[in-house]
Amino acid sequence: MLRIDGPTVSKANLEIITTAVFKTYMQDAGSKDDVLIGLVLDAVHRIVFGMTGSRFMTDLTTASPAEPSHDYLLNGSGTGFIRLPQWPLKSITSLRYGYVDGSSPSADWVTTYTYTSSDYYTNNDTGVIHGIRRGFSPGYNNIRAIWTAGFTTVPEDFKEAIMQFAGVVYKRAKDARWDQLSIGDQSQTTTYARRSMPSEARNVIHRYAPVGHGIG
Repeated sequence: MLRIDGPTVSKANLEIITTAVFKTYMQDAGSKDDVLIGLVLDAVHRIVFGMTGSRFMTDLTTASPAEPSHDYLLNGSGTGFIRLPQWPLKSITSLRYGYVDGSSPSADWVTTYTYTSSDYYTNNDTGVIHGIRRGFSPGYNNIRAIWTAGFTTVPEDFKEAIMQFAGVVYKRAKDARWDQLSIGDQSQTTTYARRSMPSEARNVIHRYAPVGHGIG
């Protein structure tokens, strides 16, 4: 499997929980810790992105375009179905069988067969494409799929899991625990790790991890 194109990763696009929402969750009406909260949320969002990929980037839900396109080379399964690495599926732009004849997967892609809508049906919730007339021949990067995917709104259980994780990190950062500090020559920098994540939150995030992403 090889990603050719997809949503652009940026700090702003990774934000799911805002400072204001998190402060309401923590019942913190003050503003003296806003900078710390911002740092915590940025770190947590980046960790979650590492676990779930681009499934929950802001431009998958509220920004423009609302349903960005993904372009991947997939390995033919040799069976009657293949699974897209990003879902829920909104629409398939193109689905082709072929090979890369050169060094550039995009520019040197050669199509030998283009699947039509009568060749397959989809399970949009799981991102699985089922072949009807023919299966998907086994091979390495021999299926090129371009499709749109994303959530209309971020699921509530996912947002709750992020706030649980951020809450733990925030409390530990405020307590200035020595096991959360990395000491430099002239400064102290608070660091965050996945091991701070509550098991309940980890289990929820695991359910939303796309195909090919490890949880750790």
